[in-house]
Amino acid sequence: MDEQEEMLERELQTHIMVPLFDVIGEAFFIPANTVKTFHGTFTVPVDVSLVNISPHMHLLGKDWEVWLELPDGEIINLINIPDWDFNWQGSYYFDEYKVAPAGTIIHATATYNNTLANPNNPSNPPQFATWGEGTEDEMYYLPIGYVPYQDGDEDISFSETPVNIVELEQDKSFIFPIVPNPVNDFAIAGFQLEHGQVLNISIFDMQGRRVRSLRNGEFYNIGQHHVNFSTVNLENGMYIIQIQGKDVLMTQKFVKG
Repeated sequence: MDEQEEMLERELQTHIMVPLFDVIGEAFFIPANTVKTFHGTFTVPVDVSLVNISPHMHLLGKDWEVWLELPDGEIINLINIPDWDFNWQGSYYFDEYKVAPAGTIIHATATYNNTLANPNNPSNPPQFATWGEGTEDEMYYLPIGYVPYQDGDEDISFSETPVNIVELEQDKSFIFPIVPNPVNDFAIAGFQLEHGQVLNISIFDMQGRRVRSLRNGEFYNIGQHHVNFSTVNLENGMYIIQIQGKDVLMTQKFVKG
């Protein structure tokens, strides 16, 4: 392995922006007959290089815009979706690293149209909407893929440079970290599938006892997905979420506190 190949072998990690108060600065409520925009921010704690972005919302979704504000004030646009389509969504991979030094602020605005002017509105008349896993509920869910920064990332173009599959993992099945963690009342389990298949998703305690079944025999297609679940009835402590299918077995620990 030469020096360049060794440099490229980094593991893809994910930070997921969700509408917690410290992210959007308000409650994630969308009143009936309103068009509502939420502006979330996240300050990058260490130097990273961004690889991809996967914005997600439901039928009230109108648009997404995400950009970086570097410590020196420079603005780098990441994605702009002016006409959201719930049936056409996925991950968007940059054609080059988007280098974000420590202190960079990730800005993410999402707009929701909860009026009758939105032909996709599932309610007539419009109804109050908030976070939920059902299609008629809403989401502000933004996984951002990144790797630790290395010297020279600014000069790497994915269209010209062979990037090691260990780094990007575009064709792998994996589970994202549970957010938030520790968990209070609800959490999100995000995951990616290399192949569509039927899954069972369960929560186990640290003694290996199944304490809750979240999904049983449900089909998930290729690509990224998320499962939202309540932890209100769980006692405080450590748990494991397990995603099991024909050729996948993925687990992630989380703390109910």
